[in-house]
Amino acid sequence: MKTAKRNTVVEILNKKNTFAEVYDSSFILATSNSFITDPVKKNVSAVKDIFRLKFPYDLNY
Repeated sequence: MKTAKRNTVVEILNKKNTFAEVYDSSFILATSNSFITDPVKKNVSAVKDIFRLKFPYDLNY
């Protein structure tokens, strides 16, 4: 993929107002080389648990 465009419309309804607020946004991606052939340096350990809790898990929480 060399180019992509995503359009989004968000409508916000407020109980205090009688009108809706509408926001339009566009995201555009443009790249000259979408497939990287250069080696990527690994900076994350695949065996490290990043979600390890520092306290015991409480089932009742």
